[in-house]
Amino acid sequence: MKRNTVIQIGLVVAAGILLPIGLLVSSAVAQPRPTTLSDSEEPGSVIVFPKFIRGVVTPTGLGTTAKTEIAVSVVCPKGATCFEGQKVKIRFHWVCGGDETDDFFCQDTDFDVQTTVNGTAVFGSERVGPANVVVPLPPCSKGYLIGWVENTADQPIKYDGLIGNAVLREAASAVSSYNGIPIQADPALANGALITLTDNDGLAFDGEPGHYQAVTGVIYASVAFDKPPANTPSYYSSTVGAQNTLLTLLTLDTLANRPNYPTFVDLNFYNSQEVLTSTSTSFVCWESVKLSKIDGSLTQSLQGARKGSLVSDAAEKVAFGGIDDTDGPVTLLGLVETLEGPSGVQRSYSNEVWNDSVPVPTVFVPN
Repeated sequence: MKRNTVIQIGLVVAAGILLPIGLLVSSAVAQPRPTTLSDSEEPGSVIVFPKFIRGVVTPTGLGTTAKTEIAVSVVCPKGATCFEGQKVKIRFHWVCGGDETDDFFCQDTDFDVQTTVNGTAVFGSERVGPANVVVPLPPCSKGYLIGWVENTADQPIKYDGLIGNAVLREAASAVSSYNGIPIQADPALANGALITLTDNDGLAFDGEPGHYQAVTGVIYASVAFDKPPANTPSYYSSTVGAQNTLLTLLTLDTLANRPNYPTFVDLNFYNSQEVLTSTSTSFVCWESVKLSKIDGSLTQSLQGARKGSLVSDAAEKVAFGGIDDTDGPVTLLGLVETLEGPSGVQRSYSNEVWNDSVPVPTVFVPN
């Protein structure tokens, strides 16, 4: 955390004489970035896409296409020797959010995709449109996608070569894209070395030897506040109005195809004049929700501003019922998506979020 420079002027008494202390200046001290933390701007052994949506649209000139198109490319890892046509296998999981009013169950479907170094695998959330790989359909309407490199024996390995992006089409004329989030493996591991799994065969993101690097549990973002259609109250339904911002949140602390504790996050929104609105949200594994659904005051008219900022507190899982899970601090990843149009969805844009560089140990447990 950076500290503001402090300037103080005062007097001391020495031998009965008043003397000026002078200027006492405490300079800002740069905090070193933890070496265990993943770098989202470098290729990884794991890649996370915070949001997919099911369904099809028919954009002008493109024909029928899936609402979500995923492109995953592989580059030669730093320090490795790669050859033409070298195959790389990636294990993916479509992961769904759970229902806080029902069983807290996070449904999951996994599949393998094979491509090559300098090749790109392209697939969608539906089996239509441009794609060079056919994959199983997601088991839910919305959620997140995670993938990691494996060897031919289906074991996770270090191969820091994954990059990629996702294209989201909320409507035929509304298209946006965002970059996937790469996560690297232990820098001390050799390329192709096995990742050490946890006792329950989970993938550990903690920066420990033999594991993946860590991610964080706090997000920052710039946001556009919701603007409902004319003559519609601020608590309007899920129908998209003149402008809506969707906040997508997920935790990698997921028990796939098992019940999970709910994740709670306190959210601090500031309008452009720094007026604070403190609120919170909770979800099971994943959620994508309009700002005005989180809090009815997060509209342009009630905030008195078109845009503002979001600073979250640390995310945490809270024990509930007889669910077999672990409570406490958890990772938090996200995406901000804004939809615009005088009627329906006509335009959209997406933005990645920032973090506080504080690692949070986490385990993703596949089914």
